[in-house]
Amino acid sequence: MTPRLYADKIEIIVPARELPILFETTIKIDKEEFVVLLGHNGSGKSTLVKALSGDIKLSSGNVLIDNIKTNQFSMQKKAQDIVVLAQKAEDRLFLDLTLEENIILWESRYPVKEQLQFEQVILLANMPKRFLSLKKQQMKTFSGGEKQSVLLALALAHPPKILFLDEHTASLDYKAS
Repeated sequence: MTPRLYADKIEIIVPARELPILFETTIKIDKEEFVVLLGHNGSGKSTLVKALSGDIKLSSGNVLIDNIKTNQFSMQKKAQDIVVLAQKAEDRLFLDLTLEENIILWESRYPVKEQLQFEQVILLANMPKRFLSLKKQQMKTFSGGEKQSVLLALALAHPPKILFLDEHTASLDYKAS
């Protein structure tokens, strides 16, 4: 069976560092498999996520999703198939735009016939109904946990092939986590 994600001897080398951040790392993840990475601060977990998702350039090696090299993906395909939710929601949201505008932008990565409306995203993701009244509010007025909830809702409204969660619950209360 072809793995959903396969990383073959990937390396990340930063010129200012003596040793590579990632060295000949190989990972195979099957469809619907749930994988947890544990390690100390600075051990390369977030760098590995960025390498696997294509957010940083590899020094060597390849990452494949469904046997296709991710560097051959169009921007749209990558945006549909790979979602990264990190600790800082601000990295993925436009804070000067409203909640509705952020949802419209997120949905623009999908074909028009698959795009969801504001209310559909909120309801599909089981977000609290109070978010329906925040439609015209700028994202910069939301709390860290509310921003993270929005990102989770966006990711779950169209489940991607690969969902990377990198300390994504840091801003959420225990119940939301």
